[in-house]
Amino acid sequence: MKTIILKQPFAELVVSGVKDILNKRLSTDFRGTVLIYATSERIKPLDFYNIKENQRKTIQRYCSADCHTSSIIGSVEILDCVTDHSSVWAEKIADETYHWILANPVRFEKP
Repeated sequence: MKTIILKQPFAELVVSGVKDILNKRLSTDFRGTVLIYATSERIKPLDFYNIKENQRKTIQRYCSADCHTSSIIGSVEILDCVTDHSSVWAEKIADETYHWILANPVRFEKP
């Protein structure tokens, strides 16, 4: 099964259904379920300055120390890949940014 690797708290935001878009520099033709692996690395406080205010508050709620790391914490389905999406999580990160549309998140009880 395919796996997406994310820093915390973004991994937690995805498996909880809060974050419905992944911003990527690469397109994907894959549609279907992928596992979400939370790395041991968390986003740094300085990274918060590049995040929109409404997103920053949501992210801070999910930045608890008890977020699982270095493990597969759940799964999500990739529904589509577009270049322009209306989600608050859709951001331009490069000249060509792709928005991977996510749905049907599942958080595993035991990572």
